[in-house]
Amino acid sequence: MASITLEKVKKIYATGFEAVHGFDLHVNDGEFVVLVGPSGCGKTTILRMIAGLDDISDGLIFIGDRVVNKVAPKDRDVAMVFQNYALYPHMTVAENIAFALKLQKIPKSEIETKVLQVAEILGLKQYLHNRPRQLSGGQRQRVAMGRAIVREPAVFLMDEPLSNLDASLRVQMRAEVLRIQRHLQVGTLYVTHDQVEAMTMGDRVVVLKDGYIQQCDTPENIYSHPANLFVAAFIGSPAMNLFKAGISNNGSVVDIGSQNITLGEEVYARCSSLRAYAGKQVVLGVRPEHLTLAEAEKPHFVISSIIGLVEVLGSDILAHFSVGAERVHIEGVDNDGSAELDENEFNIRNEGIARLDPKTPVHIGEKVALAADFDSIYFFDPVSGNLIN
Repeated sequence: MASITLEKVKKIYATGFEAVHGFDLHVNDGEFVVLVGPSGCGKTTILRMIAGLDDISDGLIFIGDRVVNKVAPKDRDVAMVFQNYALYPHMTVAENIAFALKLQKIPKSEIETKVLQVAEILGLKQYLHNRPRQLSGGQRQRVAMGRAIVREPAVFLMDEPLSNLDASLRVQMRAEVLRIQRHLQVGTLYVTHDQVEAMTMGDRVVVLKDGYIQQCDTPENIYSHPANLFVAAFIGSPAMNLFKAGISNNGSVVDIGSQNITLGEEVYARCSSLRAYAGKQVVLGVRPEHLTLAEAEKPHFVISSIIGLVEVLGSDILAHFSVGAERVHIEGVDNDGSAELDENEFNIRNEGIARLDPKTPVHIGEKVALAADFDSIYFFDPVSGNLIN
């Protein structure tokens, strides 16, 4: 077992396009780290460089204490699980799992023992004589994992291994992958574009955009303390409501559209840097799940809203509302990784979403007061996009 370390790793293609910019990351032995971000952000490229399938342009890659920049893929002691299962259709499950061991000319008795051990871990013992076409998608993915596990690699690399599965099976397989990884205690770097997958699986999550790390932290900290607008908008479902707002000259009021909301001292106690924004524009953020119908006796951040749509989900409802303020939808960040509010780059609509208890009495066209605790309100710099904290 081993750790994975990347130091200032870059990937520059022959066209001059730089896909990965000075990437730094350390994955501890036994740790499960998830790379998450939109398509084209560099996730798979990073995985392929670690595996040796793509050359790096600059920097160092360590597996354990060994620099592997010039080491052939087969000698790096890594196992990679891909999005497509890549099973041999003419071989049985047992033969597929055993294939790499046969190439290593391991004795037949030892191969049989290892295949049985892996099949036991993966719940595949009863399918060892089946061929891939006789298996479900989840079973095929477990066979692909078995082929990686049986080699007893130093590290695992997983490239969106669950993306071909249907929604219910993905939830089941997330738990399976975590159970197997915890059992084996192998350092794992896992790539996904699904932020729910990232947040539920990772010991740490690395949020990427355009080849830059936006934030690397525990799922809890990324959710509670997003570093910038991109992370705030990308992590969470539905996404955080982000509105253009302004702080009054004396710093006591925040203006959202035509509404003026008093800022209590508890806001400045938590966010002292906000004082420097008196008389300036900010971006105000609040997550849909932190909004409720206002209760008069409680001091809250309260906004008057008109309900435009109600989606009943069973466990909760999504109430779409208008507050007369410009909502910012992040679609891109500039090259240094910061967000910039420009109407040419952002789709702006006057709408937010509240995730409410299913028994909440709200109706389309109704005017309601939505509230959130002041410690659930976020403020971001409108130029750099960074969290004001």
